[in-house]
Amino acid sequence: MFLKAMKLHVTLFKMKHIAIFEFPHGCCGEASNLLAKFLRDNGIECEYVCGIKEQQSHVWLECEDYN
Repeated sequence: MFLKAMKLHVTLFKMKHIAIFEFPHGCCGEASNLLAKFLRDNGIECEYVCGIKEQQSHVWLECEDYN
């Protein structure tokens, strides 16, 4: 449901100046923030985590018992 909403948003509002223009590529931070909000609104607490390996960064969520 969430992924479908993200894809619809990008399709309807394709603007080069927004961070999710290339969704899903390069959008892990933006998508994680939006997903965290969605999950918190539905009673699931998450922690925003970011890491760097070999000069590549990535962001993900760790949520309650779903890590």
